[in-house]
Amino acid sequence: MRLAARFCTAAVLLCALCADLYAQQNIISFSGYDWKIKSSGSTKIGPGPNFYSRSPENVWVDDLGMLHLKIRPKDGRWYCSEVICNGKFGYGQYIFHLASRVDKINENAVLGLFTWSDSQEYAHREMEFEFSRWGNPHDINAQCVIQPYEKEGNLRKFRVDLESDDSVYTFTWGKDVISFLGVQGDSIVPKMGRDVIIKWDYKKKGIPVPGDEKVRLNLWLYGGKPPSDSREVEVIVKKFEFIPQTSHEQEKEASSRWKR
Repeated sequence: MRLAARFCTAAVLLCALCADLYAQQNIISFSGYDWKIKSSGSTKIGPGPNFYSRSPENVWVDDLGMLHLKIRPKDGRWYCSEVICNGKFGYGQYIFHLASRVDKINENAVLGLFTWSDSQEYAHREMEFEFSRWGNPHDINAQCVIQPYEKEGNLRKFRVDLESDDSVYTFTWGKDVISFLGVQGDSIVPKMGRDVIIKWDYKKKGIPVPGDEKVRLNLWLYGGKPPSDSREVEVIVKKFEFIPQTSHEQEKEASSRWKR
């Protein structure tokens, strides 16, 4: 019994030590992956530009394993949130489960679910869902983007009008197509046709090839402007999943290209 008690105590201390080490390294664990928390210190940086905070009042994972991102004021400044996954994924399906009414976030706030590479090749390999009204309360509140967004056909706006907190968004990155899908509810498989929020296949030339891109989630202020109602903004991400493209799917794509 004493040995078991000592073992349990040692395990608790080890877990506490690991949690403390993660905090020191600005890392949190979410959906089975480690995520680095972006911090700007006292300097504004992009996107925005804004101040970004690693404070647990801005970014945290709750007891249910859900990620919270928040925009909040402190000492006369508004601090935004961003996390960067340490995993490397490439071709496959990226799935983001949300548990917030993203259709109702303040018009100056932007939620991004995206990939980003530090390399400038393929416009930083940035493909994303963005939820915002871009400072205009009457604007359409969401879009799918393949960067550069200025290129004709690289941006598809859509309206989100949710019936509950739950919605799921996914993009599937292949060699010849990037398929975007948004669905009301907690499953990527819609229960009925009206549950589909957006469905868009991007098939233009110049689809990025995998490199050093990372998955990022951020909540920030457009143009660095505070929320129009001066209230904090919070978004809850229930889960992130990645399903790699199988060798069979890769062979199917190659065969399809050969037939064309």
